[in-house]
Amino acid sequence: MRVKAAVLVVMFAAAAAGMARADHPLCARGAVAGPVPVGHLLQQDGQALRVAAFESVDWKAVSEAEDRVQVAPEAPKLRDLLAERSAALPPAARDLPYLVVLAEVEASPDGAIFTLTQGAESLIAARLLDAMDRAGLTQEAALLREAVGLFPDWGDTPEDRAEQVYDRDSYAPIEPLSSRLAEIDARWPAAGGRALAAAEALVAADPALSKAYADRLNGLTEDERFGWLQAQLWAQCTTPSWWTVEEADAAFLSGGTVQGALLMLDLFAGTMEEGGGLADFFYNSPGTFAPRLATILDLRNQTAAAKALRDGMALFGGSYPRDYEQRMMAMDAFTEAQFAQLDDLSLAIDAAGIRRDMQGLAREAGLMPPRGN
Repeated sequence: MRVKAAVLVVMFAAAAAGMARADHPLCARGAVAGPVPVGHLLQQDGQALRVAAFESVDWKAVSEAEDRVQVAPEAPKLRDLLAERSAALPPAARDLPYLVVLAEVEASPDGAIFTLTQGAESLIAARLLDAMDRAGLTQEAALLREAVGLFPDWGDTPEDRAEQVYDRDSYAPIEPLSSRLAEIDARWPAAGGRALAAAEALVAADPALSKAYADRLNGLTEDERFGWLQAQLWAQCTTPSWWTVEEADAAFLSGGTVQGALLMLDLFAGTMEEGGGLADFFYNSPGTFAPRLATILDLRNQTAAAKALRDGMALFGGSYPRDYEQRMMAMDAFTEAQFAQLDDLSLAIDAAGIRRDMQGLAREAGLMPPRGN
């Protein structure tokens, strides 16, 4: 068996970034996208600081350390970078980078309380609490204070706290602290973008800062604006997981036709770009919508890709199996010659051309975010 499951993993990671909301305005038929929001740039800024913090770590030395497992070794650098960024802002906006960090925590599938007490963010818990108080995030602040108060010894590092929650050798939870933190985490407000909204409000309240971000929004290329759109479609317009034919149809065909097409084309092009070709596409769950995708490719004049896809579907013989398990079992019996045919057919698929046409489709449908804010 020569295929791999990388595309499936990527699909689930992207879809899990946020629970789909079928009633989101962006998902409706005939929806028109507004401009990219300031929050997108704020999130980019936060991610850039995290990347810089990660890159500062000697990961080889961390992996070879035998005396103690390091938890979030990037924490000191992240703390310092946030402090530098904060100090460079106007006094009234100095909570901005900390609110962005909190927004990232809120949007993460990991438990907020566990991240804020044992992750890199725990090193700045006191500073985050100050920012929460000033931003009016009273419920979140109260829960974090309650969690902090449960630790017999807060310690100096994330591992000081993690070792009080999980056994360092077996990773078994240490009670009652682990369960009590989980109970507090269950009371954390459902993701609603409150921290990000507070960060955006700080930007809007400062004319110079607001202009600086407006200039950056005006400078976004179409590629960047389309990238934001695709991320929003994944977060808002599909379900967090799907396996069956019925689930796939609900995930990609229940909202706007163009939105569903963009998501399907995104998965298809991504599979080709990763080098998996049609073999990976068919063997993973995206292959469920192959017949619909072939029609979309025809409608977009991607005739070579449509033909390659249909010729690949024909290798299954008879009716193409949209059911994932049936398709997987059929491919487990494929010969090397059949896989070689799929490899040859994949060469006719121009992933870059599909990507360009996706932007054209978004423009035609009014989904391409306009320049500016």
